[in-house]
Amino acid sequence: MLASAVHALPEDSEQPIEIRADQARSEPDGTSVLTGDVRIDQGTLSLAADRVTVATREKRLHKIVAEGDGDTPVRFRQQIRTDEPFANGHANHIDYAVTEQRLALKGDAFLSVGDREFEGDLITWDIEDGRVDARSNMPRRTKLKWQPKPKPED
Repeated sequence: MLASAVHALPEDSEQPIEIRADQARSEPDGTSVLTGDVRIDQGTLSLAADRVTVATREKRLHKIVAEGDGDTPVRFRQQIRTDEPFANGHANHIDYAVTEQRLALKGDAFLSVGDREFEGDLITWDIEDGRVDARSNMPRRTKLKWQPKPKPED
């Protein structure tokens, strides 16, 4: 579900999707609402939230909205490319626009992609081109951290 849409590892999209939740409701318009300790796993993808809404259009995944419960944020982890470490993130609210391949992390957000880490009130990640924008409201400031590569030994 999520993995195949974000150009993750090809093996992920071929794996079965396992969704666990305390409750699930599916509407005729293609919207499904999962609540209570929601867990979604597919290949390298792992997502945990209190509430997840999945919207489809023309029987294709369109948008995923995940929400924390106030005390526990939404968390995700996935390996996007084999030559990179896992991408990890958490926020109070995560919107994933599938067709645009854009992830928006809102509220006490954190994103780690490759050797970069971002913290802020709002982080937007364009998954396909790798662009990340981070913002915060004053007095809190946005934080960006790069991990330097070790120098080659002589």
